[in-house]
Amino acid sequence: MDEVSFLLNKLAIAAWKVDIDADRVTVLSNQQRPFENGLEFKWTNYTLNCLHGLFPNNPSVRRRLTIGGLKQMLLSARLDQKVFTEEVLHNSDNRILKLDIFFERIDGRYFAFMTLKEVNSQSILQAIVDNFVFMNCDYFIVANIADDYFTTIYGSERCPSLPPLEGKYSYEIVQYARRFVVPQDQDYVITRMGLQYAVQELQNQDAYSFYFGVIENDLYTRKKLEFRYLDDSKNTLLLARSDITESYNQDLYRVQELKALLKSAYHDALSGLLNRQGLYEQLKARCESGKSEIDLALLFIDLDNFKAVNDSLGHPIGDRVLIKTAQVLKNNMRSMEDLAARQGGDEFIVVMFNIESNAAYNAAERILQGIEAIVPDELSPLRVSCSIGIAMLSECTQDLEKLFSLADERMYSAKRQGKGRIVVA
Repeated sequence: MDEVSFLLNKLAIAAWKVDIDADRVTVLSNQQRPFENGLEFKWTNYTLNCLHGLFPNNPSVRRRLTIGGLKQMLLSARLDQKVFTEEVLHNSDNRILKLDIFFERIDGRYFAFMTLKEVNSQSILQAIVDNFVFMNCDYFIVANIADDYFTTIYGSERCPSLPPLEGKYSYEIVQYARRFVVPQDQDYVITRMGLQYAVQELQNQDAYSFYFGVIENDLYTRKKLEFRYLDDSKNTLLLARSDITESYNQDLYRVQELKALLKSAYHDALSGLLNRQGLYEQLKARCESGKSEIDLALLFIDLDNFKAVNDSLGHPIGDRVLIKTAQVLKNNMRSMEDLAARQGGDEFIVVMFNIESNAAYNAAERILQGIEAIVPDELSPLRVSCSIGIAMLSECTQDLEKLFSLADERMYSAKRQGKGRIVVA
C-alpha cells in the first residue's frame, strides 16, 4: 500500500476504490486527508461527509457519485469504453479539478476506481484535443495575436492538408490557402483567417467560423474553421478545422432534390415546358416587377386533329407529337425572357415580352408552319395543325386572368373558322 500511495500522491490529489454492490470505499490516497489512506468507509456516508466539500457548487456531480448514479453510469457505458470524466470547480482557490472514473469487474463484482487531478493549461489543451478528435477534427492551431506566430498542437494522420508545425501566421495562411484551398475560395479564406478579422468577429460572440473547399487526394472536401479565445486574456486564439464533407454533401443533395421537386411542380414532365401554374407564377412575378409596362403578347395554341393521331397511331406517337410541338415553340422564342408552357393535353401557351401585335402575329405564323411540318408517322397520312388565339396585355388593363381568357376565346374562334389559323381580334 505504501508504494501505491506514493505513486498516487505523485499523480493525483486523491484516489478511491468503490465496491458498488457493497456500498463500500477504500481510500487509496488522499493528499488533503492523508489519515484516511488505506481505510475503508461506507460510500454513501463518505460522499456526504468528504466529497461534499469538494463539490459544494456541483450537486449534479454528487448525485452521479451516489451508488444509484454509479450504477446508472455502468449501465449506460459501452463495453469498450467505461471511463467517465467530470470537470469541477474547486470552491476554495478556484482550481479546475478533473475526476476520472473507471469501472472494472473483479471476481464477478463491479468496482469504480476514481482519481481526482488538478488540471493545468497543457492538460486543458489535451482535453480539448481529445474531445474534438471525436468530432473528426483535422488539426488545432494556437495563434499568438501580438507575435503573429502560431503552433500546430494537433494534426490528424488522416488529414493530407496539414499546416506547418509552427511559423509566422500571416505568411503561412497565404501559403496554405494557395496550396490547398480551391481557387474560388482562396481570397475569401485568406481574409477570414486573418487574426485581426477574427478578433473583430469575436467581439460579440464566443466562437467565429466559416466554411470553404479543399482538394484532398484529388477530391473536393468541405471544411469548417472555427476560432475562439484560448483563455480570458484574449491574447491567444485556438483554431480548429473539421471536415463537414458528409453533411455538406447531404445538404447539397437536399438542395438538388428540392430544386428537382420545384421543377416538377412547375414544369411539364413530358415536354419539359412550364406547366400552367409555373407559367402563371413567372408571368405574375414579371408583371409585378415592372414588366407589365412593356407590351406583352399571349399566344394560346391548341393542336388540331391530335385526338385522331393519338387514337389511331397510339399514345407513344401522340407523345412524340407533343414533344416535337414543344421543340417548335422553343425554336420560335426570341430570348430567354419569352415563356412557353404546356397547358395540358394538346394545349400550349407562349408569352412574348416587348413585342407589338404585328410581330406577335408573325411569330404565331412561324409556330403554325412549324407544327404543320410535324410528321407523326411516315406510314400514316394523318397530320396535325394548330389553332392560335392572341391577346395583348394592353387590351386587358393588366388583368392576367382576363388575358388568358381572351386568348382562349380567340383560339376557339380560330377553330370555329376552320382550324389551322390565327385570330388576333
